[in-house]
Amino acid sequence: MSNNTYTSAIRTLGPVEAIPYTKDGEQKTFEKRTLVLEQDDQYNDTIVFELGGKTLDIANGYKAGDVVTVHYNISCRENKNKAGQFFTSLKAWRVEGAAPAQSARNEAPQPTDDIPF
Repeated sequence: MSNNTYTSAIRTLGPVEAIPYTKDGEQKTFEKRTLVLEQDDQYNDTIVFELGGKTLDIANGYKAGDVVTVHYNISCRENKNKAGQFFTSLKAWRVEGAAPAQSARNEAPQPTDDIPF
């Protein structure tokens, strides 16, 4: 069976759970990262996206808790050693952060009363 890749523009939104980084030992034949999103829906799903090659660094700057939109392709291939077993991958090609939340409110500072009487 041949590799099938569906390249429609699929995207999902959710908070980042983790961005682990994997290397192939000392040989460094490949480098791969995964971007793990938590889905706050009725099933509380976790979605894992693969990053590699040209997309290896697209998640730089994001950390756990950041809300991001991930654009990705779905790829499926059959296991060469076991007929009928398939592997499906979600390959991210763009990560966009949500608008940053306003961390401090624009309020006038409260006066402090340092006078001892």
